[in-house]
Amino acid sequence: MPALDTQSMRLFLSQSIASSSRKPNKSGKKKRKKPNERAIRNKLNGLLAEVHLRTYLIGLGFGDRVSRGGWIARRVGGGDFAHQTAVIFPETVIPGIDYSPTRQMPVPEQGLHTICASFRQTGISPFFCAAVVGTENDPLSLRWRSIELGLPNPQNYHDFPESVNAMFHRRTRKHGFLNYQTETTTIPDGAVPEEFSKESLRIAFQNAFMSEVSDVDGIFYGERFTYPLEIKEKVPANSSKLGLYFGLDVGPFVKLAYYAARRGNLPVRAGGLRRGDWPEAYPLDPNRAQGGHRATGGTGATGI
Repeated sequence: MPALDTQSMRLFLSQSIASSSRKPNKSGKKKRKKPNERAIRNKLNGLLAEVHLRTYLIGLGFGDRVSRGGWIARRVGGGDFAHQTAVIFPETVIPGIDYSPTRQMPVPEQGLHTICASFRQTGISPFFCAAVVGTENDPLSLRWRSIELGLPNPQNYHDFPESVNAMFHRRTRKHGFLNYQTETTTIPDGAVPEEFSKESLRIAFQNAFMSEVSDVDGIFYGERFTYPLEIKEKVPANSSKLGLYFGLDVGPFVKLAYYAARRGNLPVRAGGLRRGDWPEAYPLDPNRAQGGHRATGGTGATGI
């Protein structure tokens, strides 16, 4: 039966997470050296924070209002940067389920359609991707098929990433996204399928195209507003000027602020996980609260 088990998914994650942590050199290319262990640890802490928040929201009865995670990809190249943007959401591959190429493709849930209609209104093309598996317990045999969402008429599934060929520049050579390996035992078994699905889709896309890719940790939709989620797990740093604070990566923040400005109904809010509890999320005024520092990691990025 063409299915994957948790162990094969975890092995794939150990390679994809390690390979995504390599530092760029001055030319912008990836160094072929041992992965950055601190970056890997921060990545794993972030994954655990995502799991914790989703569990917390489900416990409050809001599980059906939080979308799955995905990726936002922007076109790169001279004169082309950000002229084409897509957001892609994967189906969560469940261990032990038959994903044969002849299976009936799933119907995306209505909530995802609603979210993707909002994306489309901002000029972002949304896609939902479903998996097919060629060989049992072989993640490399998994292929994706995509359907475009947020349109008024029903659409058909097409092979992915070929379905977005016109939007992005093709790579001229294959990139080594799975050349390294790290320990992933801290990721709970229940969280492995969703994280594996996201990583598998990312690598399928990035193996094909040159692009700038940022993750979408999730989207929470309420009665009136839609909230893109950027989930962080950090220890507050202390400043004589600011008091306790923590920093946000500028890339995801800028994208969410742009999304909020274009849509007009997406408030930008910040919240944090402290001592195992999620406090209230407070409104964040980007113009008042922003401050730029050229730094990566550092104080406050070491995890709880």
